[in-house]
Amino acid sequence: MSDAEIGELLKRLDAQQRTIDQLSARQDILDCSHRFCRGINRLDRDILRSAFHPDAADDHGIFRGGVEELLDWIKSLYTNLRTTQHYVTNQTVELDGDVAHAEQYWFVTNVTHDSTTMMLRGGRYVDRFEKRDGRWAIAERACLSEWNVGSELIPMGPEAAAAFAEVGTIARDRTDLSYQRPLRVRRPA
Repeated sequence: MSDAEIGELLKRLDAQQRTIDQLSARQDILDCSHRFCRGINRLDRDILRSAFHPDAADDHGIFRGGVEELLDWIKSLYTNLRTTQHYVTNQTVELDGDVAHAEQYWFVTNVTHDSTTMMLRGGRYVDRFEKRDGRWAIAERACLSEWNVGSELIPMGPEAAAAFAEVGTIARDRTDLSYQRPLRVRRPA
């Protein structure tokens, strides 16, 4: 094999390794998103915590804070329900080294203990993931709530609607929060 052929082979191997690394990162990010959903659905603080870096920030509109405060808020919100099912779909990921910007559509179904009240909601998570010490996790998350059907288990009066609107712009153009780079969510004062 000539030096030129060896050089070409090394270039192809390097390109293949980059592809494998990108696919691995995307899978790790998707797995993290699935852990987030499972952690909420099972009310398992450890699983839920594992989806975030310790210094992460989350802005859900009606909630804004760090990881431990988020875990408390989720417990207070979902403990009184018989079941909750969170799903993430249509994930896009832009990788830039050890930082990734992701957008995923979500929907959730909540059912009360007596099974008489159900609510279906949908929206998007706009996230900044970071790889630290070999682990991908959420560094910043904005939860854009875009629709709500059924009984209001989560308050949706004027104050809640205004809080949801403060998370970020929901638009069908480049003013949408999902285009913000780097993503910076509101943090508690």
